Amino acid sequence: MLEMANEASRDEATATTTRNSQMKWSGEHDVMLGRKIMLFELWKYKAGSREKGQCLDRIAESLNHLERPSFSVSQKSVRDRLKILERDFKKKERSEKNASGISPERTEVDQIMEDYLEQKEDQERESEKASEESQDKMAKEKATAEDMRNKAMERLSETKKRAGSDLPKKKRKHNGNDTLEYLKEASDRECELKKQELEFKMQQEKSAAAQQTLMLQQMKNQQEQFQTMFQMFMQQQQTQSQALLELLKKRN
Repeated sequence: MLEMANEASRDEATATTTRNSQMKWSGEHDVMLGRKIMLFELWKYKAGSREKGQCLDRIAESLNHLERPSFSVSQKSVRDRLKILERDFKKKERSEKNASGISPERTEVDQIMEDYLEQKEDQERESEKASEESQDKMAKEKATAEDMRNKAMERLSETKKRAGSDLPKKKRKHNGNDTLEYLKEASDRECELKKQELEFKMQQEKSAAAQQTLMLQQMKNQQEQFQTMFQMFMQQQQTQSQALLELLKKRN
């Protein structure tokens, strides 16, 4: 039984691969692909990221559920077809700019690709801007922490110098009171040095805590962005499901 199940699974995988390789893209297929790309907002995901791969999987799955036109696609075939559409649209745009006279009529696929590429470019600019702002903020925080550390070191160095220069010089002749006074002053200077060293350590700890808080806040912001994107996707899925149910009700 196990061998039969494995054989059936292999046959199904082979059949799926064959259907994918034999599928021919038509203008109607390209229109439906473009609509799904805009519906799932593919431009929001960075190229090569796991999130973009997951979005392509959802697009392929949604297309495969269509009855007309019939699809049999995978993540790879959707990605490859999108590259072709982008290339053809850009080539057509260049040709229209260089040509004189009346431009050919724009198709729905042309309009979809124009909107998609504009959204994609805007998203890339926003991502670059956010990355630059995050780097600038981290650089400022690091500079502030470094400045605090340097100032603490300077104060500690100045205190040590004053403590060394202010110590009373030993006299050849002194009485018991002079000795006690000398020891008292030396003890006071030692306490002051320890106090300065403690303050310096506290400044270092505050700087490290500030950097850690910044990192945690950035991680939290990234997590909130991911949750927002996930909620948007779930809402889109729910809307799409409701639309499909309404369509089925009308057909029935």
